[in-house]
Amino acid sequence: MKHLSTSSPCSIASEDTVILNFSLCDPAEEPVAAEGSQPKRPCRINYEAKALIEKILTTKPGGDRVMEEYAKTKSITDSTRRQLINILTAEMTETHGTSPPRSVKVMYAQGIVALFPYLEDPYSQNGYEHYYDPESGSGYIAWRLKTIQRKAAEERGPAVSTSPKGNIYHEVELSTCETSY
Repeated sequence: MKHLSTSSPCSIASEDTVILNFSLCDPAEEPVAAEGSQPKRPCRINYEAKALIEKILTTKPGGDRVMEEYAKTKSITDSTRRQLINILTAEMTETHGTSPPRSVKVMYAQGIVALFPYLEDPYSQNGYEHYYDPESGSGYIAWRLKTIQRKAAEERGPAVSTSPKGNIYHEVELSTCETSY
């Protein structure tokens, strides 16, 4: 049997044999490293994360607007990015609580850049660190989760804690205390 060598995704070796050449990324969608820029990373797509983000956005209010804007422009505005992060972190906190594990935050960040490849950062190690960077604990997702945690703590009111001796301490806002020097 003779194999034809072509660059097409499908090569025909004989009348009854088809050889399929698979790659994880469509070469037309892969960003090309310009001269002086960082070398191109190998394409790594987390399909499970991509499917999760797509499912969330297609089932939650406002998600369709994010998908439509990206489909039209291959980018999103700052307000749409905030809406995207709000939708995803709301789902994340419903499912995993207000302090989800690092692996969940990484998965959501990977899913965003897998679903929206033009939103990937070509200068970061994995491309998703501006959404969540597990090394520093920063990024849009982390910042939104911190805001959610802070607001939840404010709704609960001042924290009451006890010392090892059983004394009760109340947190008091400094602005309500008057000090004289």
